[in-house]
Amino acid sequence: DKKVKSLARPTSLVLPKSSKQEISFNEYRDEVGNNLKKLGRDIDEVTLSNYLVTLDRNFLTVFLGYPGTGKTSLVERLAKATGLYHKDEKNNRFKKIAVEKGWNSTRDLLGFYNSITNQWVDSKTGLLQVLEQVSFEANKPAPPYWVLLDEANLSPIENYWANFNTIADSDYDKKIVTEDGRAFQWANDKLRFIATLNFDHTTESLSPRLVSRAAVIKLEPTKSFFP
Repeated sequence: DKKVKSLARPTSLVLPKSSKQEISFNEYRDEVGNNLKKLGRDIDEVTLSNYLVTLDRNFLTVFLGYPGTGKTSLVERLAKATGLYHKDEKNNRFKKIAVEKGWNSTRDLLGFYNSITNQWVDSKTGLLQVLEQVSFEANKPAPPYWVLLDEANLSPIENYWANFNTIADSDYDKKIVTEDGRAFQWANDKLRFIATLNFDHTTESLSPRLVSRAAVIKLEPTKSFFP
């Protein structure tokens, strides 16, 4: 029943709306749970504790299940219930990226350097701006930033997420260098990736290399997971 400090370490969990500067994990979980109920999602204490701890401790968390199990809506509501998602971009700490078929390299995720025009071409995902933000905050108190890769296995994730997969191990510094030489580095608990993956014939399978670096949560097709 560890104490959780707002915008502080060692945990990167944030306080949704509590006026207290320090609360226990159980109090935090209950507050998030109440927020989820208001958002139409009722999750039992054990399951919610598992979600919160897993998301806090892992660079990549995978929500796996058949289409219709409510994976994306669950992640979105968790982001709102924990206080990370805001309509106001200034305070928003949640980025949803819709993965597309045909992605095959980090260029699809971040962008690329056009050697003909000598200009950087941004990806439409907006992930580069997130890296700029967490890099700027590397040594400052700030909540974590969640990046959702929605339907992540529409393309082979080990290809387009390859640069991030390399640094997923805790022993590596969280640092990405773009094709034009810009380096982005952030605190280990500042950035979290979440992937939703479907079980069906239209999606790519996961490589053992990726699975060994991710926390995988399987959602069963029960009523509690539907919006």
